[in-house]
Amino acid sequence: MRKVLLILPLFLFFACQQSLPPEFVARVNDEYIKREELAKEIALVFEGESPDLSGESWMALKKSLLEGLIERKIVLEAAKEMGIEEGEEWKQSLSLLKEGYGEQEWQEMVRRYGGEEEWQKGLKEAFIRGKVMDAVCGGIQVGEEELKRYYDEHKEDFRVPERVRVRQIVVQDYRKAMKIHKLLRRKKASFEDLARRYSIAPEGKEGGDLGFFCREEMPQEFEAVFSLKVGQISRVIQSPYGYHIFKVEEKKKATQLEFPQVKERIRDWILQEKREECFQKWLKERKEKARIEINEEALEEIG
Repeated sequence: MRKVLLILPLFLFFACQQSLPPEFVARVNDEYIKREELAKEIALVFEGESPDLSGESWMALKKSLLEGLIERKIVLEAAKEMGIEEGEEWKQSLSLLKEGYGEQEWQEMVRRYGGEEEWQKGLKEAFIRGKVMDAVCGGIQVGEEELKRYYDEHKEDFRVPERVRVRQIVVQDYRKAMKIHKLLRRKKASFEDLARRYSIAPEGKEGGDLGFFCREEMPQEFEAVFSLKVGQISRVIQSPYGYHIFKVEEKKKATQLEFPQVKERIRDWILQEKREECFQKWLKERKEKARIEINEEALEEIG
């Protein structure tokens, strides 16, 4: 007789008189989870490669992924009870998602999920989860005092560092770099024209414009850029990518964003955190009331 595994604290198990059929790895109330469903979740984690896990680590991963499937079943069951359906809103949401991903990235996700139907199924479940969360936790609000307290305690998070807007010319030959640098010093040609003509970097066709960046965003070799004045040209700087010449176009000093500028951003962060806490509490209560059975033998055999 097949054994039924009790997994705590992940699952609350109610014993039943009969074991689950071999093709199912779990049961959640009246819904069943097939072996294939868990196998697909595992495949998504490893993207088709063989998992390099064994023993307790391998079983722990399977239990964690199975818990996720069980929670999805519970949420979908609750959605039915609440009368939540996809309808026209889901179609509009799907259309916006496609636009947001772009064709190439969308097709990559379709490939990873094993087809358009499976990919859209995952998106639809996430959409329904959001609607259930709205129904359960939609009344949460964040007061002005809490927003201000968060800002005061996290002021460093709202400090914009010093930034510079820079153009660059990149070549692979040192002598060519020195020749270009000489032309720039003698003002025989503009930086933009020389970048378009000689630079091997992708932004060369745009006159070498890199836009704005701060110290943390660039390699250490380019630290010297921040000591230049607006309009000044750097010496030739070597990096693993070649030989660089920089020109500073604009500088912006470090600034502190004030509370009114970031208040709504803070509200979104706190609301998201509180809604997730509320939802996890609700989900825990639903799991405790649910009849959940795990087929230990099937779980061990997967993979």
